[in-house]
Amino acid sequence: MVFTVLLNIIMVFISIAVILIHNDSQELMRNSFDGSIENKMHLFMNAFPEVMSKYCEGELNNLMKEAKIVLFFSNILIFNMVGNLTSVLQKFLVYKFKDNVTLPLKQMFLEGSIGFVGVVFMIMYNTTQFNTLITDECSQWVDIDKADTDTINRIFTMRYPLENQVSFKFIISVIVIQCTMISVLMLQRTRFLGELIMMLGEMFMEMVRFFVTFSLIIGLFVLIGRMLLHEVKKDKFYIFIDLFDAINGNQNFDNFTKPVGQVYIASFMYIFRVLFISLLAAMFINKYQTMFT
Repeated sequence: MVFTVLLNIIMVFISIAVILIHNDSQELMRNSFDGSIENKMHLFMNAFPEVMSKYCEGELNNLMKEAKIVLFFSNILIFNMVGNLTSVLQKFLVYKFKDNVTLPLKQMFLEGSIGFVGVVFMIMYNTTQFNTLITDECSQWVDIDKADTDTINRIFTMRYPLENQVSFKFIISVIVIQCTMISVLMLQRTRFLGELIMMLGEMFMEMVRFFVTFSLIIGLFVLIGRMLLHEVKKDKFYIFIDLFDAINGNQNFDNFTKPVGQVYIASFMYIFRVLFISLLAAMFINKYQTMFT
């Protein structure tokens, strides 16, 4: 159990390292082209030589650093994939040849999904259909070693997949969720951490009840925002994203330049925070009464 948890923690930290490199690349794109390649393709294709030279040098370094991390990540993922698939097979064999054995379906499903995602990753990592945009453009401004060309194209393809290919960002997100969930299941077997996880589970259920209880109010704000989109915002981006940012306290008020829009988003933030603080107070009072009665 301890080894499995440590392995999952290592995979999560490696995933975070890859995400940090992605963030560096995104920041480099914003500084060079005022946006990502997908949205600013015309600026990328027609940039000045000094801009392209600086961008390509930094981006190729990021891709090579990511390639080393992804290679190590793939080796650990193979080991983890084989271990989880073997665990599923073992449970089936025990269930077949022993009496009075109950299959842990939740854990088996999670282990099987980890194996499936591992297979998808290996197919994606070993593909030979590359997105060669970065090497085609940057080779005009920066010298690229032929031995590194396939490596750079492979990592760039994982970031920006071709049609019918899976994005590496999506795979990383799924793997982080799976590693976290399987670690939680493993740690539930211990007494102290099991109690903490049970407490977190209760808090999660309280949050679910909170959103179910006030879903009508949230839905009303979403409906009003959709109906009055042009009156409350300066752009046409989804109002749901703004409400989600407001829930997290990370709202960008620059999107609401009109007075009606500022009143709209400020009202939602005020109402939600009042209701959320009431929820936290109610949870504290209920737990306090349960403890001392």
